[in-house]
Amino acid sequence: MRKIMTFIRFEFLKRRRVWPVGIVALLITISLAVGFGVQKHNQSVFVQDYSTQLKKRYPNENSLGRSELTSFQKSEAAYHDWFFKSVAVNVVLNGQGTREIPGFGVRLYARTASGALSDAFARTYDQYRYMRQKNITPMFPDSLVIVPVAGDLDKLSDTDKQWVMRNNPHFYVQALPFLWSLLQSNGVVALLLAFGVLLSGGQLAKELAHKRAHSHWLTLQDEPFPAQVGIQFGMMLTTMIQVVFVPLLAVTLGIGLLFGFGDGRYPVFSYQNPDGFGSKEAIMPLSQYLTNTLSLLFLLTVFLTLVMIILSMLLRNGWLTILGTILVVGLSLITPPIPGLPLTYFHLNDIVTGIAQEQAGSDALQAPAVFINLGWWCVGLLLLIILITEWRRIVHRLQRIHLASQKSPASL
Repeated sequence: MRKIMTFIRFEFLKRRRVWPVGIVALLITISLAVGFGVQKHNQSVFVQDYSTQLKKRYPNENSLGRSELTSFQKSEAAYHDWFFKSVAVNVVLNGQGTREIPGFGVRLYARTASGALSDAFARTYDQYRYMRQKNITPMFPDSLVIVPVAGDLDKLSDTDKQWVMRNNPHFYVQALPFLWSLLQSNGVVALLLAFGVLLSGGQLAKELAHKRAHSHWLTLQDEPFPAQVGIQFGMMLTTMIQVVFVPLLAVTLGIGLLFGFGDGRYPVFSYQNPDGFGSKEAIMPLSQYLTNTLSLLFLLTVFLTLVMIILSMLLRNGWLTILGTILVVGLSLITPPIPGLPLTYFHLNDIVTGIAQEQAGSDALQAPAVFINLGWWCVGLLLLIILITEWRRIVHRLQRIHLASQKSPASL
């Protein structure tokens, strides 16, 4: 054990001389924190602009619908209540509102409530009723829960689509919701993984290519090649975790301490099939969503690390290994939902919420099936590494035998 720890300390020393991983992780954390600041600023701007719209829409005390302006100016809790009751008018009361709660507003207009966005209204009502039962505070300002992949916008013109999306934003201004927003973005996840690959992908390839005393030192210590690969796998995976997970967790902790963590029971839209007969819309607690998503991201990190090991052994070129692995990450951004294909699994949000399963019409894209399948892919890559290692060992042995046979006659 002491010998292995010596090897690991030396590998960390080598890595620090090549890449300042801690500084890169810090810069990524700062970038994510700036993104949170932008969220807070955008929320403030939207609230100010919307308040101005309400004042222009309801200039007189007796204006029908002025209750929206009154509640918006009173408090966040008052507006939450007005919004829920207004949605309920359109969902369960067939539009039969009162003067205080007429069922419409600047962002809740009757045409979408009665037809084009009826599913979004129903979904929003279900989520708000769930939050009231659990005593969960909604995001502010309240907005419809619109899911484009569910066909919510299909009946609207392009102009109306832009209007609806612009006027129903969601601002993730607490720790857990902000982490949720980051994991929803395929682009953010791909960038984090790409930075991790850039910092960790070339080391083993360089060691195999140069075989210098410093870079190939484990072999000089009479350690077998599998031990070298194992230690390098650990170093690569550690670097990936530092670049991908540490910034996510650090910014979540910092935001949580300053602005609150939010409620882990917050409703997340998902497709589920608890009875096994087709999927249907359901509510997933935010804590479950984050647990499943981060677990899937960790498995993908292991998968990419194994890919880097294989490319290093085959190409023996640091930059080609990095480019090849980044190409895998890039292709995942444009890969449609395909059962059994790991590139599909990089769409974390679609996998965990069941959207990919719904789009592809395949149970193989359910989150549990994806975890199992990705695990088998990792096992397969590990077996491939073992085969390449054994092939390399056999080739080297044959080379030594051949050289020995050439030297034997000369010695005679």
